[in-house]
Amino acid sequence: MPIRIFMQFIRPVFGPKDRISAVYKITIDGKWIYIGSSVNVKNRISRWVCSITLGKYFKNKNMRLVLKKESVVEFEVIEKVLDESIVRDTENHYLRDNKDNEFLLNRCPDATNNKNIKPYFGQTFKEKTKSTYVVPRKPIAQFDLNGNLIAKYESIADACRKLNTGEKNVRLYLKGKKGPFKKTIFKEISSDGSFVEPPKFKRKTPVYPQKRTGPSLRGGKNGMARAVGMFDKSGVFIKRFEAISDAARFINGAGQGISDVLGKRRKVYKGLIWKYCA
Repeated sequence: MPIRIFMQFIRPVFGPKDRISAVYKITIDGKWIYIGSSVNVKNRISRWVCSITLGKYFKNKNMRLVLKKESVVEFEVIEKVLDESIVRDTENHYLRDNKDNEFLLNRCPDATNNKNIKPYFGQTFKEKTKSTYVVPRKPIAQFDLNGNLIAKYESIADACRKLNTGEKNVRLYLKGKKGPFKKTIFKEISSDGSFVEPPKFKRKTPVYPQKRTGPSLRGGKNGMARAVGMFDKSGVFIKRFEAISDAARFINGAGQGISDVLGKRRKVYKGLIWKYCA
């Protein structure tokens, strides 16, 4: 929420129906000045008073730097303009006359555009200077796979330009992260003219997931399987099996049929009764 600022305002007297086109001047503490224009000066001055009181100064942030709670703000009509179309031209005339005034708060030298806008009052900028640092170029040499010298280049960029390839391939090889490129190898050339061997490239061996070594999920070896008993129609016990698959294999039948009997979806399968065993 903006901070309310209480200060003294001195405004010219207007009639209740006055609508005057003019160039006006705002003087702060008898020192700082701001020049503006409007086709309705009475309305513009009222807006300025309201904005300053609420702590809002339109787009001119210089006001924030010079205004104080005890400041005296005086509004003055410099020149009345009968033709509204030349109000801004008249403002430009006064801006040109005060362009060298160090107490002028206007940032735009022209009322019609904001080109060549100057910085806020009291704010300075460092001039941008071009960096003189130059990245050193490292010469490299190209060899075949047998170690025979093919060519020397002034830099990596020069070599890649002549070999019609990207710099990434050469840089990765010089760092030991890539194997020979196009059946050639590269070495950096030191200041004394000797060749610097790049780190040895180690190819990564693929890691495959280990094969399952646990028990099979089929038959009696399956830890989740339940033993079943085979009975005849009269209920006499015949044989015990460690899993449904073993029983189905023994009678040369389907495990689903045995499961249906165990689930009480049918009474017998293959003329036999099936029950779970402890």
